[in-house]
Amino acid sequence: MNASTIVEDILARWRKAPKGPAPKIDLTKIVCALKLIEVKAPIGRYELSKQLGLSQGVVRGLINRLKIRGLIEVSRRGCKLTASGRRALIEFLESRNIVDAKFLDSSKVSSLAPGPVVFGVRISKGSDFIGDGIAQRDAAIKAGASGATTLIYVDDRLRFPSTLENVEELYPSEALYIIDELTPTNGDVLILCWADSPARAFEGAISAALSIEVIV
Repeated sequence: MNASTIVEDILARWRKAPKGPAPKIDLTKIVCALKLIEVKAPIGRYELSKQLGLSQGVVRGLINRLKIRGLIEVSRRGCKLTASGRRALIEFLESRNIVDAKFLDSSKVSSLAPGPVVFGVRISKGSDFIGDGIAQRDAAIKAGASGATTLIYVDDRLRFPSTLENVEELYPSEALYIIDELTPTNGDVLILCWADSPARAFEGAISAALSIEVIV
């Protein structure tokens, strides 16, 4: 069991509030909010609500909690991530063995992730806990993404899970780009998630990654 992170603590305390119903928000939404604030700062409450698919009331509560914990700064222009916010984002991802997470150039991975916005994640030492990647695809789609491709890095080669086909032979330019961007080591899992918006691509990728239970 991972030690509680700041993100988990925010959600746990929110759900235990003495008044009102539990918020319609989960860990992936909070993490997605932090990422959106990081890449789109300054971003206002309305735009954040629209991107996350959450009510303005829930987003208002989230912004207040993130501000109180020192994870964001709020001005008339909108929200901006602080150094503590970046650390909290990294802390949560690393607690789930997600050691790299970034937006990718969609034009360079179009054969593997055919969407306008692509987000890639690398999960450390997760290849032994992957089947055929369908569970990860389904988790991404459930989170609002269009799809997800799961790859593994085994014997110094980027491969498809289950069949172990060499991606570098089938899609050489895409494979080289992915390896250069996500720098996998043997035993890692890579997930490419695509969607029509940054929020959905990111949330889909994180949801897919969280569907992998890595036992260390």
